[in-house]
Amino acid sequence: DDDIDVSRGDLIVPRKDAPETTQDVEATVCHVADAPLTVGHRVLLKHGTRTVKAIVKDIPARLTLDDLSLHPHPGRLVANDIGRVTLRTAEPLPADSYADSRRTGSFILIDPNDGTTLTAGMAGESFATPEPVKDEADDDGWDF
Repeated sequence: DDDIDVSRGDLIVPRKDAPETTQDVEATVCHVADAPLTVGHRVLLKHGTRTVKAIVKDIPARLTLDDLSLHPHPGRLVANDIGRVTLRTAEPLPADSYADSRRTGSFILIDPNDGTTLTAGMAGESFATPEPVKDEADDDGWDF
């Protein structure tokens, strides 16, 4: 008779499929709030149905949309910015890479004071430089 302690927001999976848990989340985010997101910002991180306290530890890059270049360590993200963040959560989360699992790889950041959504995020790597692709032509001769 094995008793299991399960609470709202807990993830139930077969042992062989259990995701890694972490308190340090690296992610790509789209900041949607009017107020900027800064290093040291205290937020609530909603991951599935679970909400935990978190802090923004670093903002290592912001994507410059004009030329798709990376602006290193911008210090903050403003409305509609896409950037990389490092978060530290108060409790371990089963955060997979978004590329592996949309369900356990996505989250939102919430303002703890008024409950507004600040940021939508995808855990894991991004802004990767893809391998060069050989030129290919389709059936109509268009090159890609």
